[in-house]
Amino acid sequence: MNQNELRRRAGRLASLLPLVVSAALCGWGCSASPTDGDGTKVGYNLLVIVEKNLDAGSDFLWVRLWRDGEAIAGGRVVVDGDTVTTLPLSGQGSKTYAGSHWTHGQAVRITALDSSRAFSYKDSVTLPGAFFITNVSPANRLWSGGSVVVEWSPVLGISGFAVLVKPRTSGSSAKGLSVSVGRGETSYTFNRSAFENSYGQLVADVYDIQVIGYTPNLLARPGAAYKQPPTDTPAPIDAPSISGAISSLVVTARDYIVVPQ
Repeated sequence: MNQNELRRRAGRLASLLPLVVSAALCGWGCSASPTDGDGTKVGYNLLVIVEKNLDAGSDFLWVRLWRDGEAIAGGRVVVDGDTVTTLPLSGQGSKTYAGSHWTHGQAVRITALDSSRAFSYKDSVTLPGAFFITNVSPANRLWSGGSVVVEWSPVLGISGFAVLVKPRTSGSSAKGLSVSVGRGETSYTFNRSAFENSYGQLVADVYDIQVIGYTPNLLARPGAAYKQPPTDTPAPIDAPSISGAISSLVVTARDYIVVPQ
C-alpha cells in the first residue's frame, strides 16, 4: 500500500471519528442535529400528551411534531411501541384507547422520528399514581352561598394539580374555573365567581368538578373537557435541535355542585 493510499484511509477514519464519538455518547434522550441540503440546521418542536381519563373510562394519546415551524407530513411519534403518524396540515396525531391502556405509575417511552432528515429524539414520562375526589362541601351538593371545598386523596409522582369547575349546560355563559394547585395540596376552596358570567351575574346550573394530576407539565389536547390553567407554565424539552413539552396526566371522575335558580 503506497503513502497516498494510507493518507486517504487516514482521512476517511478521521472524518468518521466525530460520528463514532457522538454515537458512543448518545443515550436515551439524545437528539440528532439534522440539516437541510444547504447545511442549515433544522429545528423541531414536539408536544406529547399521555392522558389517563378515569371519567371517560378511556386513555388518550395526542402528539404534534413540527419542523422549522411547519407541520411535517408523515412524521412519526412512537409511544411504547405504538406508532402515531402526524397529519400533513396540522402535524398532529392522536389515538383513543377504550378502557385502561396505561397503568398508574407506568414509565412511558417516546420516540419522535423524521426519516426525511434522519432525525430521532427519545424521551420518557411517568404517569401519576391513582387518586380520586374524596369530598365536596357542602355535602348535599347544593350551593346556598359561601365557599365550596373540593378534596382529593394523596398521590405519588405528581408535579401539580389543576382544579376544574365547568357548567354542565352547553353554551352556558358562566365562567367556570381552571386553576393550578401545588403538588402537596389535597384540597381547594373556591367561591361564587366560578358560577358567574362576565357581568358578575349568578348562572344557575349543575357544575361539574374534576381534578387533574400531572407531571411534568399540564397540556390540554384539542377537544378535551379541560383546559390548561393560565398560571401553569410548561417545563420545556431542552435538547439540541428540538423544543416542546411532554405531559402525562390523570383526570378524576367528576363530582358536582348545584347552583339553584
